[in-house]
Amino acid sequence: MSLESALDEFPKEIKFKDGSSSSLRPLEPTDAQAFNDFFLSLPGQELMFIKHRVTDPAVTREWCEQIDLGRNLPLLAFAGDKIIGICTLHQQLGGWRRHIGRVSVHVHPQF
Repeated sequence: MSLESALDEFPKEIKFKDGSSSSLRPLEPTDAQAFNDFFLSLPGQELMFIKHRVTDPAVTREWCEQIDLGRNLPLLAFAGDKIIGICTLHQQLGGWRRHIGRVSVHVHPQF
């Protein structure tokens, strides 16, 4: 399955065991403020393990302006207009490591 055909399936509604639901979709340029607000809501202990300065609005705004879904595929989970979770597939684009990726997951502390 190609990335383009996989992205055609979004946005998706997902249901949780408790009956609540969330909308899931890739990061978009208009998400800059909600993206930054999400990272600001994370506890300091979790922020220590993120190598980028994600609480800096300039950093998250740049990520939203320069989206490269072939290199990094960030999927956002929403409750209304608030981001409650982020899962990103980080991929190598060439060379012998192109089949190796890294997944990062961050969830809002209330969920």
